[in-house]
Amino acid sequence: MKEQIIITPNSVLYGEKVSIELKGFLANQELTIHTKMKDKQEQTWSAKATFVTNENGGLNLTKDAPISGSYSGIEPMGLFVYMKNEESQQNLAFWEKGVESTIVQFSVTINKQEVATNSVERYLLKPNVLQEEVIANGLNGRLFLPHKEANQKVILCLSGSDGGLPNEMAGCFASHGFASLSLAYFSHGELPKTLSEIPLEYFEKAFDFLEKHPHTDAKNISIVGGSRGAELALLLASKYSQINSVVAYAPSHVLWSGLGDYKQIKRSSWSYESKELPFVQVKMPILSLLKYFFSKKPIEFTSSFLYSLEKGFKEEAVISVENIKGDILLISGEDDQMWCSTLMANKIINRLKKHNFKYHYEHLQYKNAGHFITIPYNPSTGKTIEHPQDKKLYQLGGTTVGDLHASKESWLRVLEFLKK
Repeated sequence: MKEQIIITPNSVLYGEKVSIELKGFLANQELTIHTKMKDKQEQTWSAKATFVTNENGGLNLTKDAPISGSYSGIEPMGLFVYMKNEESQQNLAFWEKGVESTIVQFSVTINKQEVATNSVERYLLKPNVLQEEVIANGLNGRLFLPHKEANQKVILCLSGSDGGLPNEMAGCFASHGFASLSLAYFSHGELPKTLSEIPLEYFEKAFDFLEKHPHTDAKNISIVGGSRGAELALLLASKYSQINSVVAYAPSHVLWSGLGDYKQIKRSSWSYESKELPFVQVKMPILSLLKYFFSKKPIEFTSSFLYSLEKGFKEEAVISVENIKGDILLISGEDDQMWCSTLMANKIINRLKKHNFKYHYEHLQYKNAGHFITIPYNPSTGKTIEHPQDKKLYQLGGTTVGDLHASKESWLRVLEFLKK
């Protein structure tokens, strides 16, 4: 039998596993499996692992561990998760935009000679998913529809402090059967350039759009956001009864100051009826301030948020989560180095308990996980981001194992939660 690397299936939705087997090799033979792919920014990611075949000349990555390489132990998706960016000197995280498919190339080498190849396509959008640009009435978004049935439950997806359109999450939800609206609210098109005094009335326009659209049910909206998007999701759900469930990744219990220049960071991120909403201003201790302006190393920012809560906390800035008319799912990593999401999520839980909140609420809290808990099985070795707003390097926190566990478990829980 000719040497083969068998990948089942050869085309898979993001967040789903594949089976990788080798057949036709010599018994107890040492070989190396390589993976390589180009992300949507044309950066190359790769991993490799060396194994010894069994007595039948085969190998199964769901059962067999490598003897060396990019990862250790049994991990069926290790050659995906442990990919590293070959072109980055800063160990940047995998953080790509766009809904196009990605091709991962596999090759098997023995004594540096290639003996077998294969590939797998990973996609965000199933072929049946319809896309519709939303630009009416000042809105800027994209609607993803898994089918053309009338009055579908819809998921409103919000980006974080990066801004723009969160098409990746919305598209993946649509591939799981949910109508999804990817909605930008700053840093896109004609919208505000920075996260500062964003009017809540903008989101009322989104509710109006969903009410008039023949395929969405504006009385059955779930909202999903991460980081500053989670802050916004909880704020909107606390104010608008159209939202009947919330998924908040790395959430906040308070409203924070804006992002931008010196003036904007002293203003609220949010406004209503032309008045800024109460907020806690982000302030940095002297040492953190010096690091921010002068250090070229990635910045740990959680200590600044803790400092801000200690020095500038305002009760009126707390989000009235008890007013939410539906279930709440919070997700956080205990090693979040962007902000103190676990502490803030627990503050939300305590407030809900205090007010005898009548709907279901839950906090999925993960050890050794950082700020990036998301759809599983993307490369997860990089723990640094270059923020698109200020171009600074930030630490995300977490370990590859911790983030993988958190993403695998929470993704299944999120899909289950949204199907209720």
